[in-house]
Amino acid sequence: MSKLAVFTSMFALIVMAGVCPRWSMGQSQWQRSTLNENKMSIQVGAKVFNRPGDDSGFPIVTDTITNTTLLSSDQATDFGSAFGLEIILNGPGHFDRNLEFRTVLTNWDEEQSITGVSLASPFFPDPLNPPQTFNYDIESDFYSFELIRKRSVRPGLTLGFGPRFVSTSDEIAVESILTDAATAVTTSQFNDFEAENSIIGLQANIEYNQPISQAVSFTFIGRAGGYFNSTEVNTSVLNTADAVVTTTRRQASTESFIAELGGRVNFEIIPNGLSTYLGYEATVIDGIALAAPNVIDTGSIDTNNTVFFDAITFGVNLSF
Repeated sequence: MSKLAVFTSMFALIVMAGVCPRWSMGQSQWQRSTLNENKMSIQVGAKVFNRPGDDSGFPIVTDTITNTTLLSSDQATDFGSAFGLEIILNGPGHFDRNLEFRTVLTNWDEEQSITGVSLASPFFPDPLNPPQTFNYDIESDFYSFELIRKRSVRPGLTLGFGPRFVSTSDEIAVESILTDAATAVTTSQFNDFEAENSIIGLQANIEYNQPISQAVSFTFIGRAGGYFNSTEVNTSVLNTADAVVTTTRRQASTESFIAELGGRVNFEIIPNGLSTYLGYEATVIDGIALAAPNVIDTGSIDTNNTVFFDAITFGVNLSF
Protein backbone atom coordinates (compact mmCIF):
# COMPACT_ATOMS: atom_id res chain seq x y z
CA MET A 1 0.00 0.00 0.00
CA SER A 2 1.36 3.41 -0.95
CA LYS A 3 0.01 5.07 2.21
CA LEU A 4 1.84 2.47 4.30
CA ALA A 5 5.17 3.51 2.79
CA VAL A 6 4.44 7.21 3.35
CA PHE A 7 3.42 6.77 7.00
CA THR A 8 6.36 4.45 7.71
CA SER A 9 8.81 6.98 6.24
CA MET A 10 7.30 9.80 8.32
CA PHE A 11 7.62 7.78 11.52
CA ALA A 12 11.22 6.84 10.68
CA LEU A 13 12.10 10.52 10.32
CA ILE A 14 10.54 11.24 13.71
CA VAL A 15 12.57 8.45 15.33
CA MET A 16 15.77 9.74 13.70
CA ALA A 17 15.00 13.23 14.98
CA GLY A 18 14.40 11.83 18.46
CA VAL A 19 17.86 10.29 18.70
CA CYS A 20 19.65 13.24 17.16
CA PRO A 21 22.45 14.48 19.48
CA ARG A 22 21.23 18.08 19.35
CA TRP A 23 18.17 16.95 21.37
CA SER A 24 20.44 16.11 24.31
CA MET A 25 19.21 17.09 27.76
CA GLY A 26 22.67 17.30 29.18
CA GLN A 27 22.29 21.05 29.86
CA SER A 28 18.97 20.77 31.69
CA GLN A 29 19.09 21.33 35.45
CA TRP A 30 15.96 19.12 35.79
CA GLN A 31 17.30 16.25 33.70
CA ARG A 32 15.47 12.97 34.23
CA SER A 33 14.39 9.91 32.27
CA THR A 34 10.80 9.01 31.38
CA LEU A 35 11.50 5.46 32.53
CA ASN A 36 12.17 4.27 36.06
CA GLU A 37 13.30 0.65 35.99
CA ASN A 38 12.82 0.18 39.73
CA LYS A 39 9.23 1.39 40.18
CA MET A 40 5.76 0.36 39.09
CA SER A 41 3.14 2.83 37.90
CA ILE A 42 -0.49 2.90 36.91
CA GLN A 43 -1.94 5.60 34.71
CA VAL A 44 -5.68 6.12 34.30
CA GLY A 45 -6.86 8.65 31.78
CA ALA A 46 -9.84 9.87 29.82
CA LYS A 47 -9.90 10.71 26.12
CA VAL A 48 -12.41 13.07 24.52
CA PHE A 49 -12.50 11.77 20.95
CA ASN A 50 -13.49 13.51 17.74
CA ARG A 51 -13.92 11.53 14.52
CA PRO A 52 -14.76 13.50 11.35
CA GLY A 53 -16.97 12.07 8.62
CA ASP A 54 -15.97 10.41 5.37
CA ASP A 55 -17.04 12.57 2.44
CA SER A 56 -17.26 9.89 -0.25
CA GLY A 57 -19.94 11.72 -2.25
CA PHE A 58 -22.50 9.04 -1.46
CA PRO A 59 -26.02 10.48 -0.83
CA ILE A 60 -27.83 8.58 1.91
CA VAL A 61 -31.22 10.32 1.63
CA THR A 62 -32.44 12.70 -1.08
CA ASP A 63 -35.64 14.61 -1.80
CA THR A 64 -36.89 13.58 -5.24
CA ILE A 65 -38.95 16.76 -5.71
CA THR A 66 -36.31 19.36 -4.84
CA ASN A 67 -33.41 17.06 -5.83
CA THR A 68 -31.51 18.02 -2.67
CA THR A 69 -29.43 15.79 -0.43
CA LEU A 70 -30.97 15.53 3.03
CA LEU A 71 -28.29 13.24 4.47
CA SER A 72 -24.85 12.94 2.88
CA SER A 73 -22.19 10.34 3.53
CA ASP A 74 -20.11 12.99 5.30
CA GLN A 75 -22.96 13.84 7.68
CA ALA A 76 -23.88 10.17 8.14
CA THR A 77 -20.37 9.16 9.22
CA ASP A 78 -19.49 12.27 11.24
CA PHE A 79 -19.17 11.24 14.87
CA GLY A 80 -19.48 13.81 17.62
CA SER A 81 -17.55 13.83 20.86
CA ALA A 82 -17.16 10.54 22.69
CA PHE A 83 -15.38 9.63 25.91
CA GLY A 84 -12.82 6.85 25.98
CA LEU A 85 -10.76 5.17 28.69
CA GLU A 86 -7.00 4.63 28.67
CA ILE A 87 -5.16 2.48 31.23
CA ILE A 88 -1.37 2.07 31.24
CA LEU A 89 0.52 -0.27 33.58
CA ASN A 90 4.32 -0.07 33.82
CA GLY A 91 6.49 -2.57 35.68
CA PRO A 92 10.19 -3.35 36.00
CA GLY A 93 11.63 -6.02 33.71
CA HIS A 94 15.04 -7.58 33.10
CA PHE A 95 18.21 -6.07 31.61
CA ASP A 96 17.25 -2.43 32.36
CA ARG A 97 13.97 -2.72 30.47
CA ASN A 98 10.39 -2.07 31.50
CA LEU A 99 7.19 -3.76 30.40
CA GLU A 100 4.18 -1.61 29.58
CA PHE A 101 0.60 -2.78 29.10
CA ARG A 102 -1.77 -0.25 27.54
CA THR A 103 -5.43 -0.48 26.64
CA VAL A 104 -7.80 2.06 25.06
CA LEU A 105 -11.57 1.59 24.87
CA THR A 106 -14.15 3.87 23.24
CA ASN A 107 -17.51 3.88 21.47
CA TRP A 108 -19.18 6.33 19.09
CA ASP A 109 -22.92 6.42 18.38
CA GLU A 110 -24.83 8.88 16.18
CA GLU A 111 -28.47 8.92 15.07
CA GLN A 112 -30.43 10.70 12.34
CA SER A 113 -34.19 10.72 11.64
CA ILE A 114 -35.77 12.14 8.47
CA THR A 115 -39.46 12.35 7.58
CA GLY A 116 -40.97 13.33 4.22
CA VAL A 117 -43.26 12.34 1.35
CA SER A 118 -40.64 12.30 -1.40
CA LEU A 119 -37.67 10.53 0.15
CA ALA A 120 -35.29 8.33 -1.80
CA SER A 121 -32.36 6.27 -0.58
CA PRO A 122 -30.08 3.58 -2.03
CA PHE A 123 -31.01 1.51 1.03
CA PHE A 124 -34.57 1.33 -0.34
CA PRO A 125 -34.38 1.62 -4.12
CA ASP A 126 -38.05 0.86 -4.95
CA PRO A 127 -39.35 4.15 -6.49
CA LEU A 128 -42.99 2.97 -6.19
CA ASN A 129 -42.71 2.45 -2.44
CA PRO A 130 -40.51 5.21 -0.99
CA PRO A 131 -40.06 5.53 2.80
CA GLN A 132 -42.00 8.16 4.73
CA THR A 133 -39.71 7.93 7.77
CA PHE A 134 -36.01 7.14 7.62
CA ASN A 135 -34.18 6.35 10.90
CA TYR A 136 -30.40 6.04 10.64
CA ASP A 137 -28.05 4.90 13.42
CA ILE A 138 -24.30 4.41 13.08
CA GLU A 139 -22.18 2.96 15.88
CA SER A 140 -18.47 2.28 16.05
CA ASP A 141 -16.28 0.57 18.67
CA PHE A 142 -12.52 0.80 19.08
CA TYR A 143 -10.55 -1.47 21.44
CA SER A 144 -6.75 -1.57 21.61
CA PHE A 145 -4.45 -3.79 23.69
CA GLU A 146 -0.66 -3.69 23.55
CA LEU A 147 2.35 -5.01 25.45
CA ILE A 148 5.54 -3.03 24.91
CA ARG A 149 9.06 -3.67 26.13
CA LYS A 150 10.67 -0.28 26.79
CA ARG A 151 14.21 0.87 27.36
CA SER A 152 15.83 4.23 28.09
CA VAL A 153 18.49 4.81 25.44
CA ARG A 154 19.54 8.22 26.75
CA PRO A 155 18.25 10.69 29.38
CA GLY A 156 14.68 11.55 28.47
CA LEU A 157 14.46 9.26 25.44
CA THR A 158 12.70 5.88 25.62
CA LEU A 159 12.17 3.39 22.80
CA GLY A 160 9.81 0.42 22.83
CA PHE A 161 8.69 -2.51 20.73
CA GLY A 162 6.04 -5.19 21.09
CA PRO A 163 2.75 -6.75 19.95
CA ARG A 164 -0.55 -4.90 19.60
CA PHE A 165 -4.12 -6.03 18.95
CA VAL A 166 -6.86 -3.67 17.76
CA SER A 167 -10.51 -4.60 17.33
CA THR A 168 -12.97 -2.31 15.56
CA SER A 169 -16.66 -2.70 14.81
CA ASP A 170 -18.50 -0.34 12.48
CA GLU A 171 -22.29 -0.83 12.21
CA ILE A 172 -25.08 0.95 10.37
CA ALA A 173 -28.70 0.22 11.33
CA VAL A 174 -31.45 1.64 9.13
CA GLU A 175 -35.19 1.53 9.78
CA SER A 176 -37.62 2.68 7.11
CA ILE A 177 -41.38 3.02 7.52
CA LEU A 178 -43.13 2.45 4.20
CA THR A 179 -46.77 2.65 3.12
CA ASP A 180 -47.81 0.60 0.10
CA ALA A 181 -49.54 2.91 -2.39
CA ALA A 182 -51.93 0.21 -3.59
CA THR A 183 -52.99 -1.38 -0.29
CA ALA A 184 -52.22 1.47 2.16
CA VAL A 185 -50.54 -1.10 4.41
CA THR A 186 -47.72 0.31 6.51
CA THR A 187 -44.66 -1.86 7.07
CA SER A 188 -41.17 -1.42 8.45
CA GLN A 189 -37.94 -2.58 6.88
CA PHE A 190 -34.70 -2.97 8.82
CA ASN A 191 -31.27 -3.04 7.19
CA ASP A 192 -28.10 -3.74 9.17
CA PHE A 193 -24.54 -3.50 7.87
CA GLU A 194 -21.59 -4.37 10.13
CA ALA A 195 -17.88 -4.34 9.34
CA GLU A 196 -15.46 -5.90 11.82
CA ASN A 197 -11.66 -5.70 11.86
CA SER A 198 -9.33 -7.87 13.95
CA ILE A 199 -5.91 -6.23 13.62
CA ILE A 200 -2.78 -7.80 15.10
CA GLY A 201 0.89 -7.03 14.58
CA LEU A 202 4.03 -5.37 15.95
CA GLN A 203 4.44 -1.77 17.03
CA ALA A 204 7.38 0.54 17.68
CA ASN A 205 7.16 3.33 20.28
CA ILE A 206 9.15 6.45 21.00
CA GLU A 207 8.78 8.79 24.00
CA TYR A 208 10.77 11.95 24.55
CA ASN A 209 10.52 13.85 27.84
CA GLN A 210 11.61 17.47 28.17
CA PRO A 211 11.46 19.12 31.62
CA ILE A 212 10.09 22.65 31.62
CA SER A 213 10.45 23.35 35.31
CA GLN A 214 11.04 21.30 38.46
CA ALA A 215 7.39 20.14 38.53
CA VAL A 216 6.35 20.46 34.87
CA SER A 217 7.52 18.50 31.85
CA PHE A 218 6.47 17.86 28.25
CA THR A 219 6.32 14.37 26.72
CA PHE A 220 6.22 13.61 22.99
CA ILE A 221 4.67 10.23 22.11
CA GLY A 222 4.89 8.38 18.78
CA ARG A 223 3.66 4.91 17.88
CA ALA A 224 3.53 3.08 14.54
CA GLY A 225 3.22 -0.49 13.32
CA GLY A 226 2.31 -2.84 10.49
CA TYR A 227 -0.50 -5.33 11.02
CA PHE A 228 -2.42 -8.28 9.64
CA ASN A 229 -6.14 -7.52 9.44
CA SER A 230 -8.85 -10.18 9.34
CA THR A 231 -12.05 -8.44 8.21
CA GLU A 232 -15.68 -9.53 8.13
CA VAL A 233 -18.78 -7.79 6.77
CA ASN A 234 -22.27 -8.97 7.78
CA THR A 235 -25.57 -7.68 6.39
CA SER A 236 -29.17 -8.46 7.23
CA VAL A 237 -32.54 -7.29 5.86
CA LEU A 238 -35.91 -7.74 7.59
CA ASN A 239 -39.29 -6.62 6.29
CA THR A 240 -42.19 -6.89 8.73
CA ALA A 241 -44.53 -7.68 5.84
CA ASP A 242 -43.10 -11.18 5.42
CA ALA A 243 -40.95 -11.51 8.58
CA VAL A 244 -38.15 -13.04 6.53
CA VAL A 245 -34.56 -12.18 7.45
CA THR A 246 -32.00 -12.24 4.64
CA THR A 247 -28.36 -12.34 5.73
CA THR A 248 -25.00 -12.34 3.98
CA ARG A 249 -21.46 -12.76 5.28
CA ARG A 250 -18.17 -11.81 3.63
CA GLN A 251 -14.60 -12.32 4.87
CA ALA A 252 -11.22 -11.09 3.69
CA SER A 253 -7.67 -10.49 4.90
CA THR A 254 -5.53 -7.44 4.27
CA GLU A 255 -2.61 -5.39 5.57
CA SER A 256 -3.15 -2.41 7.86
CA PHE A 257 -1.06 0.40 9.26
CA ILE A 258 -1.65 2.32 12.50
CA ALA A 259 0.18 5.46 13.58
CA GLU A 260 -0.32 7.72 16.60
CA LEU A 261 1.31 11.01 17.48
CA GLY A 262 0.73 13.15 20.52
CA GLY A 263 2.08 15.25 23.32
CA ARG A 264 1.39 15.76 27.02
CA VAL A 265 2.15 18.34 29.64
CA ASN A 266 2.84 16.61 32.96
CA PHE A 267 2.32 18.25 36.36
CA GLU A 268 4.09 16.61 39.29
CA ILE A 269 2.08 16.76 42.53
CA ILE A 270 4.10 14.39 44.73
CA PRO A 271 7.73 13.95 43.60
CA ASN A 272 8.20 10.48 42.05
CA GLY A 273 4.74 9.51 43.30
CA LEU A 274 1.73 11.32 41.85
CA SER A 275 1.30 13.43 38.74
CA THR A 276 -1.42 14.59 36.37
CA TYR A 277 -1.29 15.33 32.65
CA LEU A 278 -3.14 17.10 29.84
CA GLY A 279 -2.45 16.38 26.20
CA TYR A 280 -3.51 15.67 22.64
CA GLU A 281 -3.22 12.59 20.42
CA ALA A 282 -4.09 11.84 16.79
CA THR A 283 -4.59 8.35 15.33
CA VAL A 284 -4.70 7.15 11.73
CA ILE A 285 -5.63 3.62 10.63
CA ASP A 286 -5.04 2.72 6.98
CA GLY A 287 -6.37 -0.45 5.33
CA ILE A 288 -9.62 -1.00 7.20
CA ALA A 289 -13.15 -2.19 6.37
CA LEU A 290 -15.99 0.22 7.19
CA ALA A 291 -19.73 -0.35 7.02
CA ALA A 292 -20.66 2.55 4.71
CA PRO A 293 -18.35 1.63 1.77
CA ASN A 294 -19.57 -1.99 1.99
CA VAL A 295 -23.31 -1.31 1.80
CA ILE A 296 -23.37 -2.55 -1.80
CA ASP A 297 -22.58 -6.26 -1.90
CA THR A 298 -20.02 -6.79 -4.66
CA GLY A 299 -18.91 -10.19 -3.36
CA SER A 300 -15.69 -8.73 -1.94
CA ILE A 301 -14.84 -6.37 0.92
CA ASP A 302 -13.63 -2.81 0.43
CA THR A 303 -10.66 -2.43 2.78
CA ASN A 304 -9.16 0.57 1.02
CA ASN A 305 -10.29 2.99 3.72
CA THR A 306 -8.47 5.30 6.12
CA VAL A 307 -9.85 6.37 9.50
CA PHE A 308 -8.62 9.43 11.37
CA PHE A 309 -9.59 10.51 14.88
CA ASP A 310 -8.03 12.71 17.53
CA ALA A 311 -8.56 13.26 21.22
CA ILE A 312 -7.90 15.58 24.13
CA THR A 313 -6.38 13.45 26.92
CA PHE A 314 -6.13 13.96 30.66
CA GLY A 315 -5.55 11.75 33.68
CA VAL A 316 -3.41 10.82 36.66
CA ASN A 317 -0.29 8.72 37.09
CA LEU A 318 0.61 6.94 40.34
CA SER A 319 4.09 5.49 40.91
CA PHE A 320 4.98 3.15 43.78
